Amino acid sequence: MPRPKSLTPKYRLHKPTGQAVVRIDGHDHYLGKHGSGESKERYGALVADFLTVGSRLEPEPDPRGERTVNEVIAAYWEHIEKSGRYMKNGQPTSERSWIRDSLRPLCALFGETPAAAFGPRRLHAVRTWLIESSLSNGRKLGRGTVNARTRRIVMLFRWAAEMELVEPSVWHGLQAVRGLRRGESNQVTESRGIQAVPWEVVEATLEHLNPVVAAMVQLQWLTGMRPGEVRTMRTREIDRTGDLWVYRPDTHKNEHHDVECERLLGPRAQEVVRPFLRADPTEFLFSPRDVELLRNQDRREARVLPLWPSHKARLKDAPRDALGECYSTHSYRRAVHRACKQAGVGTWSPNQLRNSKATEVRRQFGLEAAQVVLGHTYADVTQVYAERDQELARRVARETG
Repeated sequence: MPRPKSLTPKYRLHKPTGQAVVRIDGHDHYLGKHGSGESKERYGALVADFLTVGSRLEPEPDPRGERTVNEVIAAYWEHIEKSGRYMKNGQPTSERSWIRDSLRPLCALFGETPAAAFGPRRLHAVRTWLIESSLSNGRKLGRGTVNARTRRIVMLFRWAAEMELVEPSVWHGLQAVRGLRRGESNQVTESRGIQAVPWEVVEATLEHLNPVVAAMVQLQWLTGMRPGEVRTMRTREIDRTGDLWVYRPDTHKNEHHDVECERLLGPRAQEVVRPFLRADPTEFLFSPRDVELLRNQDRREARVLPLWPSHKARLKDAPRDALGECYSTHSYRRAVHRACKQAGVGTWSPNQLRNSKATEVRRQFGLEAAQVVLGHTYADVTQVYAERDQELARRVARETG
């Protein structure tokens, strides 16, 4: 006989918000912070009413003015999950975790507050708590991080106003809160921004990099591509019909803005890429598996004793999936950092190469050329300027790429 299903609604954790929740007759009741005495007390009262009334407990009326901040957060997160927003290539983007981190202090401080009563002063309180809690943990948040988290809270209420969960005036009020400005608070750190790295430092680092990562670094230096664009290059994405090769990545940072991405490869960049072109056009050009093969080949050449048949059998049957098909941004950066340490130079990251290219192009060709080469676009640029920009980008690629 199957075990009879319990009639008592369960006290559960709502993971996105950290709240306790109980579902009664198809309606979710949010109880406050999971594990707190207040949430358990409210759970007990709801269950008692449910068991007393019978099989149906009428949901409490939830007019727009009485909806809590926690309920708005829960609805927003459900929207993100159902709509597939902030997903790229089947994987969640980092924006999801940043949104979650931004909403946690809001939930902890004002989760039970009516959403209609959340105004600029309460947003100030959340920002102050965010700064002070980070200091109590022994670290300072950057001013940019604090402003970004505050903007994500405002973005939550913009969506709520769009869905008519709150009055539009709530969102408009929060827009009045401006971000922290430089020097306004000594409790946050100021970022220096991404600094250019001199070629002498890059050249010293190249001597300690494996051939694959060294080629990625050289290609970034010559083209100003983002690390994510370099590491995922495939042969089929490169148009080699003209004197300038055109790399059009299938996926890139700004694709969700309907922005096309084209990177021009000049003669020197072509020489870097050519040895890595694949017979299979779908394979990545720069793969850590190739590095492992080269490393094993060097070890075998330096080996004094011959390989036993069992060794050869293990090598033949060894799974190739242990290493990724391409470098991740983290593994690429770690490889560069290790080489910097071995070279005895200051640590730099691949993204600084993009800034170095921008500095070089701006010095030689002006600001407009730097914007074009790096792929920065603006909504008010006309088609005539776009054509002129493309020609300027071709000139720069021929002379510096």
